[in-house]
Amino acid sequence: MKCVQAGRLFGMRSEHVSRLRRQVAEQGSGAPVRPMGRPRKLGRGALARAYAMSDEGATGRAIAKRLGASEATISRALSCLVPCQPARTRR
Repeated sequence: MKCVQAGRLFGMRSEHVSRLRRQVAEQGSGAPVRPMGRPRKLGRGALARAYAMSDEGATGRAIAKRLGASEATISRALSCLVPCQPARTRR
């Protein structure tokens, strides 16, 4: 189906349909969908830096100050260094 036909079918301009097709071709089928929810306070790079600083012995307060996040955010992020789900106990 051509972009013009698809645009008419869905009530969009053909340029928009073309842009969506290009996004899907380059990035996969999830590309046009915007992520839901609140954005993360720490991106992957900042989280990696937090882990590295923690491994070097930095305190949560120092890490938070360096990365511009709250101590609570750092504490939650670093708590996942150990398994986040409690282990099941056998009876």
